[in-house]
Amino acid sequence: MTANKGDKMFKTLYNGIDTLVIGFNIQEYLFTERDIEMLECEKLLAKDKIFSKTGSPITLYGKQFNILPKGASGYEWIIKNEDVDISIARFAKSGKSYPEVYVTFSSSYLARVGYQTAYNEVWGFISLWAVVIDDIVSRADLCVDRALPEMPKIDIQQQLFCRARSGIMIEQHSRYSNILGYSIGKGDIMCRIYDKTREIVVSQKEWFKDVWDKAGWDGAGVVVRTEFQFRRGMLKEFGIKNLESLKHTLADMWNYATNKWLTIREISLTDKTRSRWKLTEFWSDLASWAGLFGDRLGLLRLKVPQVISEHLIKQSRGCLISAIAREANLFGIIPAIKKAAARLKTVINSENFYNDVLDRMAVVSTI
Repeated sequence: MTANKGDKMFKTLYNGIDTLVIGFNIQEYLFTERDIEMLECEKLLAKDKIFSKTGSPITLYGKQFNILPKGASGYEWIIKNEDVDISIARFAKSGKSYPEVYVTFSSSYLARVGYQTAYNEVWGFISLWAVVIDDIVSRADLCVDRALPEMPKIDIQQQLFCRARSGIMIEQHSRYSNILGYSIGKGDIMCRIYDKTREIVVSQKEWFKDVWDKAGWDGAGVVVRTEFQFRRGMLKEFGIKNLESLKHTLADMWNYATNKWLTIREISLTDKTRSRWKLTEFWSDLASWAGLFGDRLGLLRLKVPQVISEHLIKQSRGCLISAIAREANLFGIIPAIKKAAARLKTVINSENFYNDVLDRMAVVSTI
């Protein structure tokens, strides 16, 4: 998806999910004995020096892959092509310990067909040889590419304001006197800001130039990518489990990352409170692009432990019992219960109930 606002000084050339990692829980495999034998033989052949770097070619259910000579922890076979890396566990256990099939989608695949189509195609392929129960998003990286005259210069000690819960790692990457980029954070959430025009030469992803050209890039200056990496811990706090829940939360994730978790601000000599400093134009523009990822639903990080929610439910139950008991003394238990149920239905379906819940989310998220 690309976009450009005429009144903006930054032209956005590309946005989307650049990295996507999904685990699929498998109830049972549909592999034949011949399939297993082929996987084992090709894996053994891949240990030959001829294939040691790329793996041995293999055709699995009509798709071309290379199989690596070694598996990984818990995964017997690893097959890959230019679109995906697929790790496969030997035994199906319905995801009791970890997803039996682990898929990393390449950036080129996601850019070419979009994350939804890529997911549908991979799900369809896996379904040829396994019974898929559900999926779990392990990692999703959101990015925006913008055309700028030059790489922005950021005073990482003074201008960054990050609401991290603990010490945050900040790095500036340079080559000689040229700034190549910045890395902020680590683990469940982090941000990278870097010169994508230089990076695609090193990584041999120059096909990105075609994407930018179609969006109206004139080839001048640099294309700066701002990218946020969300791993499973952070996704879980957003209430994200599978792709379906992810796609409805993308705009909120971008808004959280650029307005709450991290900001870059103009240095003020008169105000010592950094959170009140004005956003730089570079960052203000970036934060305004949440709409590129869809509609915001007002979702917030779910820091509240489940036990607190259960406690509130128990409190509500106690209050409800007391209210019904008072009514029951006058009208009887059954009529009192029916009357209370009707009142609850009216409250939940009232016009302002949804908006009141959204407002309360902002309160409970800080508990």
